[in-house]
Amino acid sequence: MAAVTPEPRYFFIIGAMKAGTTSLYKYLAGHPELYASPRKEPRIFRDPGTTEDQRRAFLSLFDGRSHQPWCFEASTAYTKYPRICGVPQRLRAVVPDARFVYLVRNPVERAWSHYVHNLAQGREPRPFSEAIVERPQYLNISRYHLQLQQYLRVFPREQILVQVFEEMTRDPLATVRAVCDFLGVDGSYEPPTARVAYNASETKLRASRPLQMVRALGIEDAIPGKLRQWIKSQGSPLPTKKAGFPVELRAEVVESLRADTEAFFTVFGRRIAGWPEFA
Repeated sequence: MAAVTPEPRYFFIIGAMKAGTTSLYKYLAGHPELYASPRKEPRIFRDPGTTEDQRRAFLSLFDGRSHQPWCFEASTAYTKYPRICGVPQRLRAVVPDARFVYLVRNPVERAWSHYVHNLAQGREPRPFSEAIVERPQYLNISRYHLQLQQYLRVFPREQILVQVFEEMTRDPLATVRAVCDFLGVDGSYEPPTARVAYNASETKLRASRPLQMVRALGIEDAIPGKLRQWIKSQGSPLPTKKAGFPVELRAEVVESLRADTEAFFTVFGRRIAGWPEFA
């Protein structure tokens, strides 16, 4: 008689967007005790829906699992409150004993990286000073205390692990070990890609007009690879991450985020040396 494989447990990398979630997802995907959703960001719990429909869709992500005791996905849309509301409640309805890994990054740098990302995708036509007013999510996603409070109203603090992007970039294996300890799996695992920073680049290109049209039509994946790369290469260079934005505007953003960041440090239990404006 074949042995019955025990039901798995589930954890989620919930963000933050532009804080290293793709790297962490890739690092953990190779762990023999973890089964990664083939889709990094399925976003099943982003929008309202029936509990049964969401349960069915969620469990189907892991149909390929064999023996792994943990399954996970990494939808950063789950920490975009208040633009996206009710995610923790929908998660609790389906996976009440879920665990969560939340990656945070210097909130100013994260907001700027998010903005540059949207410029590159052709989604943002405005200068940063206007964009942060018209799209409050640039700063709200960097309000980590605000985001965490949505989960702490629903889940116990011990079900949430917070890790720091800047510390992961310096020592990826330490972050992987912290997650493994949190889940109770083998912490000696070393991902072969631990020195690769996914989705990281110093120079991005603004989406060209042809690329914007292709994306608007939803046909990007149907275009042959070489032609698609040529279309992408026609964009103009965007501001680099190192260039940042004007000092005066940066100071305004820091002050806008200061109160939330201080509250976050209290919940996290320490200050973060890699965030000099908030040290």
